[in-house]
Amino acid sequence: MFSQFWLEESQLAPNSGYGSFGIIHLGFLGLSLIIILVCYRGFSKLTKLKQLHFLKIIAWTNLGLEILRDLYLVSIGKYSVGYWPLHLCGLALFVHLAFVYSHNKILGEVSFALILPSAAAALLFPNWLAYPAFNIFNLSSYLIHTLLILNPLLCFKSKLIFPKFSNHWMITLFLLLVTPLIYLFNIHNGTNFFFINYPLEGTPLELFANWLGNPGYLVGYALLVFLGTSAMELAGHKIDTKP
Repeated sequence: MFSQFWLEESQLAPNSGYGSFGIIHLGFLGLSLIIILVCYRGFSKLTKLKQLHFLKIIAWTNLGLEILRDLYLVSIGKYSVGYWPLHLCGLALFVHLAFVYSHNKILGEVSFALILPSAAAALLFPNWLAYPAFNIFNLSSYLIHTLLILNPLLCFKSKLIFPKFSNHWMITLFLLLVTPLIYLFNIHNGTNFFFINYPLEGTPLELFANWLGNPGYLVGYALLVFLGTSAMELAGHKIDTKP
């Protein structure tokens, strides 16, 4: 079990990983849910000042986990451009850190309505299933994405984020600024950040590609993002305005 703990994907033997929605995957999803629920409940008991400190701790912890993982990859000679934090969940590390200090409205909207459901989708359809369960990259991926859900959820609970559908232009603006740059970066470097150059296997994006082809699947992808972010904004606004 310990022999594969420190191995990077290219060092693993074939079929070292596990399947989606099997006992291992569901177990990790359950553990992530427990962490979120326990922290959410405990967060309510903190003073406002301690809540702000806790949010900063989460943001720094998540960024720290990413840095430590990258340093380890460098130390074993396996760090490459594919590990750059340019997926949405990688950029989220910096978005969350900036938000907990600035409380910027656009960053808050992006964090809650876009990043939170994206991190949840990453947990449901992980792209790290090639790793065995007891492996540093598998464990850190679950923890990082769990904290990516927890951070905006707690920011919303502490009244730092006020989502509403009329703010959807903020998410659209963010994506219009970032996505074309990521697409060009992917073409130049042979990467697939944001999964916008080809779909990830075993996800709804693969289904869209089967129906619409590539790049036709991006139409379904865009619709999925719009529906997901809109639902988050509407739900968040409804909860926030409850008497």
